Amino acid sequence: MTDSLSTAQETIAGQIGHPVELALGPVDAVSAQRFAMASADDNPLYFSAEAASAAGYSGIPVPPLYLSSMREWGPGTPGDRLQADGTTTSDVGRPDEPGLRVLGGGQRLEFKADVLVDMPLSATFEVLDVRRRDGRSGEMLVVEVSREYRTAAGEIAVVCHESRIVR
Repeated sequence: MTDSLSTAQETIAGQIGHPVELALGPVDAVSAQRFAMASADDNPLYFSAEAASAAGYSGIPVPPLYLSSMREWGPGTPGDRLQADGTTTSDVGRPDEPGLRVLGGGQRLEFKADVLVDMPLSATFEVLDVRRRDGRSGEMLVVEVSREYRTAAGEIAVVCHESRIVR
């Protein structure tokens, strides 16, 4: 496993300083509402323009964790091409070494502007750091990733700092 970790560390370190820019497009109402329901959040804000307006929004808001929860912005990776842990290798900071698994190590979110249904969005995903660490069950990599989501006007809406554990 150490050789796989070394190769993964080298590959991920090569992504540092090379942000990935994506034009995400708008989040449609049904996707935002499905996410709200899957999150057991039936707040009328996500389903009614009137409720959103009464709460001071200029449109229906997207649930706050929607953006940071998405891993694929296209149709998705076919199941037979997913890694053993169910993830895709197309995400920044994700190694494609066979046998390695990626675990979420936590997120810190900054909400700077409202994200509304049908609002065009773009994103910058960037690997900030990768380091090797010894844990109770052996060696691992800790990968730090930043995800910055912006409105069409370039205003930063959400910043997600996340840690991943690769073993």
